[in-house]
Amino acid sequence: MTVNSFSAALSIVIVSWNTRELLRACLQSVFDTVRAAPLQVIVVDNASTDGSPLMVQRQFPMAQLIANPTNVGFARANNQGFAKCAAKYILLLNSDAQLLPGTADGLIQELEDYSNAAAVGPMILNRDGTYQAGGADFPNLRNETLLAFGVARGLRRGYYPSYPPDASGGNVDWVGGACLALRRHALEQIGGLDERYFMYTEETDWCFRARQAQWQIRYSPAQRVLHYGGASAAQASAAMKSELYKSKLLFFEKHRARWQYAALKGIFVASALGKMVLYSVAAKLQQADKARYEKQAASFRQVYRACR
Repeated sequence: MTVNSFSAALSIVIVSWNTRELLRACLQSVFDTVRAAPLQVIVVDNASTDGSPLMVQRQFPMAQLIANPTNVGFARANNQGFAKCAAKYILLLNSDAQLLPGTADGLIQELEDYSNAAAVGPMILNRDGTYQAGGADFPNLRNETLLAFGVARGLRRGYYPSYPPDASGGNVDWVGGACLALRRHALEQIGGLDERYFMYTEETDWCFRARQAQWQIRYSPAQRVLHYGGASAAQASAAMKSELYKSKLLFFEKHRARWQYAALKGIFVASALGKMVLYSVAAKLQQADKARYEKQAASFRQVYRACR
């Protein structure tokens, strides 16, 4: 990825796993709203069984399709897409996200205006247009402890660790990977996503590495994207919850002091054990919601085992 001439104005990489209808809407939003031309769209499918690859081939033949025979994870799949990119700017876009008019072009302009920016992310909205997330601080022992024990809900008006919707744009620690515009030169210098992250925290890790390399990460609330959120993860919620905790531990193992990593591991184990017990008791006491509580107990049992 060291070519100096670019055959596209923007390359968009979309990773999909069994999200056919959302992927269709995502791709339609891309071709309806992006004005940058020529446009390169790369879909990396992680062995979907819902007909997603065929839908892309039939309805969006202008998109390049990489069909993996197995689910290689979000980070590795994005890196596969990055290797095919032919533009100066690259947009990492979730398959359950939809661009609003002007978003992609606005993000490109932000990178044009701020030459020290490695990446810029928009305001992320829920499907009903309400605020979901924006810029955020890097994970630390304090905020991860608050999140693990469910104490963070009242902070930043319920949006913690993200900043609230009225937060101004500018330089931040990191922005979410649901829609993230990257400068190719920065990607070449920093490297791709760390493939040890199967899913979650890979964009946080990349932003951290970018900041270490003296690049800026910017948040542009004037640009907006709809994000349905967790569409792929919902299909294997217990496994994905474990991946979330494992990814956070990997971030601490890489970027925090050894004692902080050990402390967080203990906090996650204690939190998962406590929640597992509480949900198991609730399942016995609340027969009407027994199945839901048992499912939650099982998911935290899996988290407990993953973090030990």
